[in-house]
Amino acid sequence: MSGPRREMSSQYVSWPEAAWLIMQYTICANHLFIPQLLYSMCGRSAWVVTLAAALPASAGAWAVYSLHAKHPGDRVGQFLPKVVGKVIAAPLLLLYTVFWTGGAAANAVVFAHYMSSTVLVATPLSVLVGSTAVIIAMVSLCGLKTLVRLSDSLLFLILPISIFMWVGPVFSHRLDLTNLIPFRIEEVAANPFMLAMMTIGMYHGYLMALITGPVMNPRGRTTLVASIAGTLAAVPAFFTFVCYPVLVLGWPMAEDLTYPAASFMEVVAPKTLNIPVRRVDFILAMLLRFVMVIAAFSYFYSAAQTITDLVSPARSSPHPWAVLALTAIIVASPFVFKDMYMLMQSLQVWMVLSAAIVGITIILAIVAMARGSGGRGRSPR
Repeated sequence: MSGPRREMSSQYVSWPEAAWLIMQYTICANHLFIPQLLYSMCGRSAWVVTLAAALPASAGAWAVYSLHAKHPGDRVGQFLPKVVGKVIAAPLLLLYTVFWTGGAAANAVVFAHYMSSTVLVATPLSVLVGSTAVIIAMVSLCGLKTLVRLSDSLLFLILPISIFMWVGPVFSHRLDLTNLIPFRIEEVAANPFMLAMMTIGMYHGYLMALITGPVMNPRGRTTLVASIAGTLAAVPAFFTFVCYPVLVLGWPMAEDLTYPAASFMEVVAPKTLNIPVRRVDFILAMLLRFVMVIAAFSYFYSAAQTITDLVSPARSSPHPWAVLALTAIIVASPFVFKDMYMLMQSLQVWMVLSAAIVGITIILAIVAMARGSGGRGRSPR
């Protein structure tokens, strides 16, 4: 490949790359705690929420595409002042930044809590979070294409686990479909506010297109295709994460073993094969939790780029000072989230913020359409 052509390909992201990035942005961040939160709110009827959440996700994906279509050469931090003005844009961009920073911190701390309680028992939590934060910062400084390549590498970790998780119980005759029925409306309606927030904010990965839009190749409808494909791919994954523990283990046992694949590996593993199930279970549990760090890359990069665009819109990559400031926040987060209970409580607040961000994005798209704003943004190079 010639020099100029290689340089150009390194600057752009194709729709399959963006779709996979959007899917992992959604799945990797939420696959550990969403089932647990849904079970606590809806019991065994939680699987209905994973399907219903596709509707607000479709509206959100349309909103992201609509905004990008009017400003194909800009990220959210660059086009938002054109839509609502600088005075309103600044606090909105800070809200997006808080949401993305919270997601990065939560993923890093959950991973550190798991490592400190299983593998590195004698290692302080602050050390684990600090080392993870440094890695996340280095990826952000390397650029978006590095982030995309790391997300691509996840395919080799997630695909074998997914195949075993989805296909294994079928052949071992462990699935009992009656565990999901009857559907109980009183369970779903027990906590309507939080349930609405979870439904709206569950599939929020398409928000990544607010950052990757300008580097999509080609621009325009490619963003819509990537957003829809990545979101739709996340729906069956989340459906499986919530359903399979109930199908395999029954209720209420599934409520205590909500983590996908690794939590019930020993149950679904073939009994006739000489497989070190407990060791495999432990390794897969580590891999499934490590992907949370990959998701933290996306959240962190989005926050760093938005802060940079707020201060220096002409800059095409996150400013080192923005990366350093966010790294300091991640490093300090263990002193706030000292145990998993506090972290799970804060994640409910974060889900409310996620729903608010989705609602704001939809409103912004409607405002932009009403004003007919923006022209075509920056012209493609």
